[in-house]
Amino acid sequence: MKRSRYMVPLLLLCALTVYAYISYYSQESILDRVVQRNGYELYQRQQSVPFEFYLDPDWLPKTSEEVEYHIQLGSLHNTDIILDRIISRDKSIYIGLKAVPHMKIFLGSFLYIWDIKDNNTSSSYDPIDEWQLLDKNRLPLQQFTMNYGTGEGPGNTFGIEIDKKYMELLQQGLYFKFSGFILYEYWKK
Repeated sequence: MKRSRYMVPLLLLCALTVYAYISYYSQESILDRVVQRNGYELYQRQQSVPFEFYLDPDWLPKTSEEVEYHIQLGSLHNTDIILDRIISRDKSIYIGLKAVPHMKIFLGSFLYIWDIKDNNTSSSYDPIDEWQLLDKNRLPLQQFTMNYGTGEGPGNTFGIEIDKKYMELLQQGLYFKFSGFILYEYWKK
């Protein structure tokens, strides 16, 4: 009887300890502490890091709808680039991506779409030619120069919106080159 009286608080304490440990060492928790410079030094190594991927025409929704994919398009600097969703709207197609860093507790590097300032603020990093669209032969498509929109956030998510008047080109398959990443290095203080 005495033993069972202590068992519930002991199990609760163990569960809280495991939860706190997992929360503290999760990828998201480490990333948050690194970005906030909470116990970490952070160094901006390179701006305009490019990443190129092919958009398979089979991924385009057939009707006006949102399709979630979660397809890994590649990995660069300990960061997976994921095709998160494609949204077919009345007049445009939105391609949503996210960058998922693999954070280590003591030191590492990762790609981020935000320019982290020394005063713990951040702003969107938008190089002039952040996005470049290429045909199947990887030749630039000049007609897209001013006919698309982009977006960032929340977190490490970003995307591009293309007018449906270019649907025929999208259905042939295109390469997308995104140069809006910033490479950071970090280490524990």
